[in-house]
Amino acid sequence: MKNSTVKTKRARSVAYPAISLPEAIDYTSRLRKELGKGPYSRELASQGIGHAMISGAAAVKIAAMTHYGLLDRVGNAYSQSVLAERIILETSESDKIAAIIEAVKSPKLFSDLFNRFAGHALPVMLSNILVREFRVDEKVSVKVVKVFTESAEFAGLLRNGIVTESPDLKEDTTPKLSIPSASESISTALPESGGYHEYNLWGIKLIIPRSRKTDDAITEGKLSQVRKEIISFAKEIGIKEPLNSDK
Repeated sequence: MKNSTVKTKRARSVAYPAISLPEAIDYTSRLRKELGKGPYSRELASQGIGHAMISGAAAVKIAAMTHYGLLDRVGNAYSQSVLAERIILETSESDKIAAIIEAVKSPKLFSDLFNRFAGHALPVMLSNILVREFRVDEKVSVKVVKVFTESAEFAGLLRNGIVTESPDLKEDTTPKLSIPSASESISTALPESGGYHEYNLWGIKLIIPRSRKTDDAITEGKLSQVRKEIISFAKEIGIKEPLNSDK
């Protein structure tokens, strides 16, 4: 009796983007500059991102852009999506951030990971969890962890090892130069003690709190370049020189 060999079909690994989201956005931007919005064939798209012909490396990048929702595919034709335009041709920072979050959650595997670990630390043994629970091929599980981690951090959804549902939009604490309108009383900004340096630069009020440090800086002439830039800005936006301007 002849021995018979039974071949078992190997389970196919779950789909995943092979490059991180920031890399995919960079290639999408490059493709936009080279070929426009599209549509274009996969071969032409490969050339647009720097490959002489369609290859494994080129195919991986194009597939990743599609996974993240940056490219729409109809048959064998690819076009840049509305989502991609919200990121590389943004009209507001808030919408760009929202689009990046949508993109990082577009791959089903990544969406499942965000849902699974939201509010929790990303497991140290995530690569093993990917193999056992998410049907990721063992040979690529470590790479998938790296791609997911880099993408989540870029989107602001992974901070200090904790998976979050939204990015931490910290309040901007950068000091602002207050430019009052003509009808606004500047006296409300000044303390009764008069502890400020006040300049009228081409119609723009510059107010600097008085201290030993600012006094020394002004004495040493460090304010000169700032004054030049403010006056240049005033000229650009069409403010005419007032009679009492400090030059």
